[in-house]
Amino acid sequence: MILDEVKRVLQRKKFGLARERIEHFIYLFSESSLQVMPLQEFQIVKCRDPKDDMFLSLANQIESNYLITLDLDLLDLKSIRQTRIVTPSIILKKKLF
Repeated sequence: MILDEVKRVLQRKKFGLARERIEHFIYLFSESSLQVMPLQEFQIVKCRDPKDDMFLSLANQIESNYLITLDLDLLDLKSIRQTRIVTPSIILKKKLF
C-alpha cells in the first residue's frame, strides 16, 4: 500500500520524472526496505486525507521518532504519539542523520 502511494505520487507531472527512473527508484526502495504487516491495534485515523493515515499508522507501529514529509495534511498534525512530523529541511538543519 505505501509503496503504491509512493509510486503514484512520484508519477505526478510536477516532479517530471521519467517512468524508468520511477521504476528504478521503486525497485531500489523495495529491495532495501523492511516490509511491515499492518496491525489493527496500531491503526491511526486522524489525517484530513484518509490515504495518509497509513503513514501515521506505520510510524505508530514501528515507534518512529520522525515522519519526514512535504505533505501539508500530515505536517499540519505536527506529531502523533511519539512521532514528530517534520519536513526534510528540519531534519537536515538539525543534522539528525
